[in-house]
Amino acid sequence: MFTCLHVGRVAPQRGWAMAAHSHQQFWELIVVLAGELETKIAGQTLLGREGEVLLYPRGMEHVERARGSQSLETIFITWVPRREKAVQDWPLTRSDPMGRMRMLATWMHEAGPLRHGDGIHDHLLAALLHAYSIGRNRGKTR
Repeated sequence: MFTCLHVGRVAPQRGWAMAAHSHQQFWELIVVLAGELETKIAGQTLLGREGEVLLYPRGMEHVERARGSQSLETIFITWVPRREKAVQDWPLTRSDPMGRMRMLATWMHEAGPLRHGDGIHDHLLAALLHAYSIGRNRGKTR
């Protein structure tokens, strides 16, 4: 199982960027809703486009920036696994051709602020991470 900590959205904007950083206490998923997100992580440059999902493991430094002419829009989800070994070998990016992960992330965001004990975010996160774990690995870097 997994515990959802936060769900947020980067509203559509051009020129968005984040300097090198890492998250010591949690993992993060980025669901690209529109535009392109370039991420430098683990010696790779990943390009997440609309309909793709990026994974940032706990403690892994990464740099992010919007790319292309279209505004970037994302939903980001921070979470912790109850068993870190179960997720440590997951790929850093997945394709979401059927839009399932995008739909689940949107529902998580629309559910509003996390409230202790309501469980809805954790259940939606479990479904999203299940889809991620069985999804197609793009396997492409830029």
